Amino acid sequence: MVNSLQETTLGKLSDSRRQFLYSSLAPRKEINPIGFNSAIQWWKAFLVELVAQGRLGDDRLLLTASEEMREGLRWEGSGRPTSLGTIIVSSLLPTSPYYINAPESQSELSDSKDIISLPLYLSTHSSTNSRMTPIMLMGILARPITWSFAQLRTSILDDPSIGAGAEEALWESKKGKYVIMELVKVGILLF
Repeated sequence: MVNSLQETTLGKLSDSRRQFLYSSLAPRKEINPIGFNSAIQWWKAFLVELVAQGRLGDDRLLLTASEEMREGLRWEGSGRPTSLGTIIVSSLLPTSPYYINAPESQSELSDSKDIISLPLYLSTHSSTNSRMTPIMLMGILARPITWSFAQLRTSILDDPSIGAGAEEALWESKKGKYVIMELVKVGILLF
């Protein structure tokens, strides 16, 4: 897991910045949108850094969102990060069935979606996959439904009364393995 967070970019942050990054971010979306987006971008870069360095496990392409990972990110005085579910939702590729297809203006970091669930990646990036898979067809047919959920998600994330309970529920729903596309692209270029 994370050997020493002191040696990472997290160790170089001020206590107040670290407290902000470890706090519940969803309610801050409306209150402080610049800080919210900055925190999401920082977490994404930090998690990619940890995966690439092998600090979150042996695999250097996969982010395994688990309690072990969250516990490994514990920082004295800040605890465990609260908003990992929000960070994962903000990072999912729009083609993922786990991504709620919000309109571009409403999605955080819409220009830099860069993770995809491992099962979806394997089903859509197979070298023998020359026709539409059931998951791809389901994604196309589900677009009207996902749009509806996007409206609900946006109203939920915009609700300033959302706290740790909602963040915890979102985290529980997003545990799993995710392929970091940036690291896959780097790996392809190296070979």
